[in-house]
Amino acid sequence: MNTYTPIHTPNDTEKLDSIIESIRRGKKITPVLVIGEQALTGSHRVRAFELAYEKYRNQEPGWEDTEEPVIPVVEIDEETLTAACQVIGAESVADVVHFDELYAAIERVTDSDEIKSAVADQY
Repeated sequence: MNTYTPIHTPNDTEKLDSIIESIRRGKKITPVLVIGEQALTGSHRVRAFELAYEKYRNQEPGWEDTEEPVIPVVEIDEETLTAACQVIGAESVADVVHFDELYAAIERVTDSDEIKSAVADQY
């Protein structure tokens, strides 16, 4: 299973549980926006997929007929990310203080519907 490093630790257990249940049921999950191994969005989704994969691998009750969980991802290119950082006055992602501003900027500078879908619920 591929995994990604989120920008923050997920802290909403109800949200995690809800995503895990959606994964178990085979529902479509919003993709995680990534650059390399770094997840720019979806810290709860990343953690939920890790936990769901454990349940799947251990064949916990209710997971016997579930397909192997795979994190849906959309890769952002460096050029788009740099342009979005410039819009908000940051030199790089490491300088971003308010990620909701970055997500809005990404949506403004990209033509990719996939990237837009990965940030749409982030701000």
